[in-house]
Amino acid sequence: MKTENDQILVISMTKRDLDDYIDKYLRAKPLYSKEEKGEKLSQKQAAALFGVTTVTIIRWQKKGIIPFNKVGRTVFYYKSELLKIAQVTPELLK
Repeated sequence: MKTENDQILVISMTKRDLDDYIDKYLRAKPLYSKEEKGEKLSQKQAAALFGVTTVTIIRWQKKGIIPFNKVGRTVFYYKSELLKIAQVTPELLK
């Protein structure tokens, strides 16, 4: 961790202290609100957006070409993230 003066600060803490710190500062505040991320798409909807099959979407997901989210066994995509990928990688669109 760096301090205000760009000095490196090394601290020692127990696992419990680390868990408490994570709960307090990281898990308590979502990185994005639902409004910021936008509409969620299924694999089928994502495939339709790109004009490809769901098999292609799954392959892109496994290769790390498109970002995805998973809750349990359910995979979904944020439309806003897919549109950003489409802008920088237009060859994905048919």
